[in-house]
Amino acid sequence: MSKSFVEVSVNSLGVNDDSAVVIDLIVNEGDHVSVGDELVAIETTKSSFYVEATVDGYVVHLYNIDDEVRVGETVSLIVKEKTDISQVKDEYLVKLKSVDLPSDLNITKKAKIKAKKYNISLDEIKDNFSGIVREKDIDLLVNKD
Repeated sequence: MSKSFVEVSVNSLGVNDDSAVVIDLIVNEGDHVSVGDELVAIETTKSSFYVEATVDGYVVHLYNIDDEVRVGETVSLIVKEKTDISQVKDEYLVKLKSVDLPSDLNITKKAKIKAKKYNISLDEIKDNFSGIVREKDIDLLVNKD
């Protein structure tokens, strides 16, 4: 995939918070934005924050309202050409989902994506969990440090 987009990530949320919930998608997917425009509103247990555009272009959202996001996660992409939105989003999501896991490991899609995103190895997952591995289980590994 050619890098025809810019990732927009969640920056620091505060001293004690490492995750937040998406409470509003301020602009619609496909809308044109400029540097500094608010894209997404997120809320921690203590306050609300806005994720802003870092470049001019067209918005591609990767999360929905009520989804949890962590510091450092990409919440939106900005593409230069509106006609690239579908292709970039599809290719980006496929890239996130492509992790080789054996069929004997029972892991949810969200947990699989999060494990790939945080470079959590298959061995680490197997060593720590049995049964169905869920997103909250991967969160435990992420927060282990």
